[in-house]
Amino acid sequence: MREREWRSHEQEISRRKIASWKNIEEKGEMQWVENSSLQGRWDSFELWFRSVLPPEEADIKEYIERTLSPLSSRVGIELGGTGSPLFAGFSPRFFDKTIGMNSCDTRTKLQNVYPELIAQQLAGDEARNHHVISGSFLDPAVKGVVKDELAGRKASLIMERMYAGIDSLPNEPFYLSQEIGFWYNEILAQGGLLFAQVPKAFERYLPIWESLCKAEFADRLTIQSGNYNGHTLVRIQKLTNEPLPLLPVRDVLGGEKRYHSRPLY
Repeated sequence: MREREWRSHEQEISRRKIASWKNIEEKGEMQWVENSSLQGRWDSFELWFRSVLPPEEADIKEYIERTLSPLSSRVGIELGGTGSPLFAGFSPRFFDKTIGMNSCDTRTKLQNVYPELIAQQLAGDEARNHHVISGSFLDPAVKGVVKDELAGRKASLIMERMYAGIDSLPNEPFYLSQEIGFWYNEILAQGGLLFAQVPKAFERYLPIWESLCKAEFADRLTIQSGNYNGHTLVRIQKLTNEPLPLLPVRDVLGGEKRYHSRPLY
């Protein structure tokens, strides 16, 4: 998409945000039903994550499918969303299985309000082998449900974009480092991709961590950060099965000037 078109999209998202604030009940309900698509909508994943794609890439669907096509088994996970509109945007049967994780599948509460839309989504979920898991992706019990769903497989794609919900995460960098380590080390497949909105607790450390990864761990992963409308974003591709290298956050908070490259997880 051309730069002028992207600027137009950015203006549109601002306009719609203002409209949603003026009519929060109606817009909020529709957001829970529609969630966010891969492409096309004013709040699409492609629009948000455009800044973290490789410079030569303009289409997030084509980039993801081309990157993941060598993997024999492909499973996608959305953290913090139902995942239904997101994974409906990929080529039919590209994923063997997809999972959405949200505090609850709010579509079930709105079936009487939007019956046709929800019925269409649920039918599409069944056809695509898509499952929604209710609960927090920080909850150990919910993580166990995810592992049961995967049945020994790994996720080739993990996407997380929580909007303002990102602020509800614990403001504790060390704890969040462990959580990131779980999803990267135990769930993401070698060769897999992770797209994420960065929690506020991590934003100040992201530049030095990104530099560290590019300088010392380029054989282990590729990483690119970016920004959209004030939200910090990151893309990671897992090249090996070695643990995710993270900055020692407690040392950083303690003011050490030298950052040691040992994993926190």
